Amino acid sequence: MKKNIDDCKKEILNDISRTISFRLCSIGVDLGLFEDLSINGPSSSKEIAFRKKYNERYVREWLYGISKTGYIDFDRKTRKASINDHYTELFISEGGKNSFKGFFKVINNMMLPYENLISSFKNGGGIKFEEYNSEFWKGLDLTGCSRYRSFLVPEWIDQVPDIKEQLDKGVKFADFGCGTGRSAVELAKRFKNSTFFGFDKFKPNIEEARINAKASDVMTNTSFQVWDADEGGPDDKFDIAGAFDLIHDLPNPQEG
Repeated sequence: MKKNIDDCKKEILNDISRTISFRLCSIGVDLGLFEDLSINGPSSSKEIAFRKKYNERYVREWLYGISKTGYIDFDRKTRKASINDHYTELFISEGGKNSFKGFFKVINNMMLPYENLISSFKNGGGIKFEEYNSEFWKGLDLTGCSRYRSFLVPEWIDQVPDIKEQLDKGVKFADFGCGTGRSAVELAKRFKNSTFFGFDKFKPNIEEARINAKASDVMTNTSFQVWDADEGGPDDKFDIAGAFDLIHDLPNPQEG
């Protein structure tokens, strides 16, 4: 069926509404508003603002807006909001199988270098890693945490029994484009006989990977260092190589 102008307008207005809803969700995630409701139960904007030490008027407007999405329930009589347990898992948990927390940070911050993106359309080139803020990288870290903690060892490795057997015996495993080390850390936690070497071009990622390794007590069988694919491969030799977070980001994947 051919669309008329009203159909097209409705689609655009729906997308605008969803965009605003997404921003409201990001605010709730970043300011801990969903978490506060989860911990304290039904609350008014005054109660939330008092606990969080936020401006009550802004919290009130956020509650009104987010209640329209259906993500929280709002009682018009008591003027109190509450959150469903399922949304608690989606908005709050870190590393959970169903967590969306990292995605809100990534999407909300990835468009901030907007003028740089417009310039790239006109002049070519791209946006440097350094031009994205720390919250963008934190979001990527959280998505990796959920993905690898929930799936890498419990499910994916089981699909390649030969590799699993080698990891159990003990190998040197290279993780190219390791990001913040979430994949290497999860593997190191499970396969104590193997040693995992993470390589990434972005220095802040390597620094964060070392922090994650220390927090998970796998410093003895992990190592992370800055590495640029354009400079060739590392001097060391490895039994297994992985590239969980690399291929899709390369300008020329086949050459990489």
